[in-house]
Amino acid sequence: MKPSQTVINYIKKEPRFRKRANKNRGLANLLLKMHPVIQSVDPKIFSHIIGEVLTMDRVWRKFMADNPDFRGSDYDEKGRLEQVAMAELGYEVGFKDDMDKLSTLN
Repeated sequence: MKPSQTVINYIKKEPRFRKRANKNRGLANLLLKMHPVIQSVDPKIFSHIIGEVLTMDRVWRKFMADNPDFRGSDYDEKGRLEQVAMAELGYEVGFKDDMDKLSTLN
């Protein structure tokens, strides 16, 4: 099963995962189930690690957005990859473009 579908199924099954405060713990639970090799890690510690990873990801994305000279050769693939992922998740074709256009109307 794809990670995106795993997350969606867990959101539907586990009401606690719907709260932002429980997001990291829920992601930790999913990853611990998916990867038996890390099951020896305490879920609370793993949840903390996930929070650090997500923070690092935000810093990476912000730095790349602000510093184009550091971007890898695949950086500009984001738009195309987003469209593919959104189609896989069931969004209508052009949804992102429509949302971008709506945001300029305010």
